[in-house]
Amino acid sequence: IEATPQTLSVSGAIAADVPEGAKVHYREYGGGKFRRGLKFPGTIDTESVAADYTNGVLTVTLPKTNATRTVKVSLNGSEPNAIADEAN
Repeated sequence: IEATPQTLSVSGAIAADVPEGAKVHYREYGGGKFRRGLKFPGTIDTESVAADYTNGVLTVTLPKTNATRTVKVSLNGSEPNAIADEAN
């Protein structure tokens, strides 16, 4: 797994071998290497990315950085209520 501030890439390999005595009726993917990539509109905190593979399920946690979170900013100036009055 590779993470940059705006992308996540997952790569690996799938074994093509079939266990002895097994019969395959349908196989969606053959064996071989794969790579998938995702792009995100925000920024990922690459230092805090975590991944877990349990019971065949890959879980990837991608926390946002503070730069992409909404921040409430106070309005300073001589007439802070003028903008609210104009909106009404």
